[in-house]
Amino acid sequence: MPKKIEVSIKRKALRALTYGLYIASVKSESTYFAAIVRWLSQVSFKPAQIMIALERDGRYYSAAKKEGSFAVNIPGTAQKKLAASLLKGCHVDGKAINGFPFFEGKSGAPYFEECAYYLECEVRHIFAGTDHDIIVAEVIDAKEGNAKIPLTLKDTGWKYGG
Repeated sequence: MPKKIEVSIKRKALRALTYGLYIASVKSESTYFAAIVRWLSQVSFKPAQIMIALERDGRYYSAAKKEGSFAVNIPGTAQKKLAASLLKGCHVDGKAINGFPFFEGKSGAPYFEECAYYLECEVRHIFAGTDHDIIVAEVIDAKEGNAKIPLTLKDTGWKYGG
């Protein structure tokens, strides 16, 4: 019989994993969506693919699944306020979300101004999880922004996981 896991140690160990901090965005019909994403990684070189874990009960997930495409904004270290604003939801006013201006990428997905990089992605596979599903997407376009040092979860002092 397996030993019972020490919950506090498991939480500490899982929180010791290193994560970037990303903003996933999508345009579905005439509505824009954006959400903070921590679990994202490149999984293939040719073709270039990423995997992203999204909470399956979120509005963003539903929109990305429906559209079959989304963008990943990689914020710079000076964009913690933008990231923090998305923890409270997504309010769209013209070409701004939560007061932060954006322009549209190839699919119409929002690209926040001043991010370090932008990836435009098309969904290739969705794997069912429990509270998060895993989406494997092909990177079909990439742009470079003005920020040069990407923001990480550690930079924010926030915790996620465990």
